[in-house]
Amino acid sequence: HNGDYIKVREVDFGNKSPKRFTATVASALRGGTLEVRTDSISGPLIAELTIPSTGGWECWKTLQTDIVKPVTGIQDIYFVFKGRKGCKLFNFDWYKFNR
Repeated sequence: HNGDYIKVREVDFGNKSPKRFTATVASALRGGTLEVRTDSISGPLIAELTIPSTGGWECWKTLQTDIVKPVTGIQDIYFVFKGRKGCKLFNFDWYKFNR
């Protein structure tokens, strides 16, 4: 739902920032947006995925986007879900940061 989030503590990016972010998602509707932030739910935005309809709640698609703000070291990561209020947005299965 809009404004919900998942926090992943102490992700170690090392000395070199990833260049891409990949996630597998599913949505029967126009899904909304998955924001990837550091420090807090309103912290610096490092990546953003626009989630289209994938054809169903269990019809998984793997999407990629560029990292828009380099990130290194150990960081808390927040996956923030944005979209229409009061509606289910999308299912989120797995993610990966790519160098």
